[in-house]
Amino acid sequence: MIEPWEKLDSQYLGDFRIFRIRQDTSRSPRTGAAHRFFVLESPDWVNVIPLTPEGNVIMIRQYRHGTEDVTLEVPGGMVDAADGDPSVSAARELREETGYEVEAIIHLGSVAPNPAFLNNQCHSYLALGVRPAHAVALDGAEDIAFEEIPLAAIPDLIRSGAITHSLTITAFYYLDLYPGDKKLTQRTPREQRAQKEVKQSIAYVTGVPENDIAKHIVDAAYHIHKRLGPGLLESAYEAILAHELESRGLRVQRQLIVPVTYDSLHVGAAYRLDLLVEDLVIVELKSTELMHSVFPKQLLTYLKLADKRLGLILNFGMETMKEGIKRVVNGLPS
Repeated sequence: MIEPWEKLDSQYLGDFRIFRIRQDTSRSPRTGAAHRFFVLESPDWVNVIPLTPEGNVIMIRQYRHGTEDVTLEVPGGMVDAADGDPSVSAARELREETGYEVEAIIHLGSVAPNPAFLNNQCHSYLALGVRPAHAVALDGAEDIAFEEIPLAAIPDLIRSGAITHSLTITAFYYLDLYPGDKKLTQRTPREQRAQKEVKQSIAYVTGVPENDIAKHIVDAAYHIHKRLGPGLLESAYEAILAHELESRGLRVQRQLIVPVTYDSLHVGAAYRLDLLVEDLVIVELKSTELMHSVFPKQLLTYLKLADKRLGLILNFGMETMKEGIKRVVNGLPS
């Protein structure tokens, strides 16, 4: 059983505004020997995930001197004793760094950032219904820009290394554990039931697996278009749709390079598929105001060369998703 160490002596070595350095001398309960340890005393910290009514996260970029690089992270800072509560500090930091006010703030969880030498905690909060209300109020040592990012795109940003701040990643992990997380996606009860069923298993109820997969793809597209509307880049819709399909239990390949052989000539990178779902259905994404007649012709060529039977064109730039969906078949039974 691990026992607490007896502290024999403690003294401060320096005060550096955001933390104090303390040297402790403590005795090991196992050996009886005394050892020195250095502790950084710091106020508690807060992180806040600000979520707009449209389902976007207000993220900030700023230069960090520890890594000497610009980071993408959520707003946050130190808990001020005058605030009286970390939730007040979270709302204050959000207001100062972005100018956004919050309708409701929810505590997601707290962690010890590094108990080996830090004595503080970091508290993560979810801020709902945020809206711009004030001018940004940065101090002289801050240089911050902020932007809106769809909540559904966050996992891909973490996986790709675009988000590296450990406490920001911790905040999003807590959000994933939050019991009300499903409500944040703004899904209808029907959509929630469908997603739960799909996560358990992908059942090919029609006898034609491509058709069952297509139903899930179309349902996901409607959900995304309803939440985000038109106007984003194709790459953004691609990342979000891939995330949505993977969360439903479907296997997705993105930007898949496909070779073509013509006579004796082999072209290693003849074309690139936006998405290939379950190795059966090709999805081509667009973000334009018109559904051009060349789109289905192009997709039919892809289907023939890749020896696939079903493809979907999803044009998120249309006013309604119904107008933006085109089904293309290559020998698929009706």
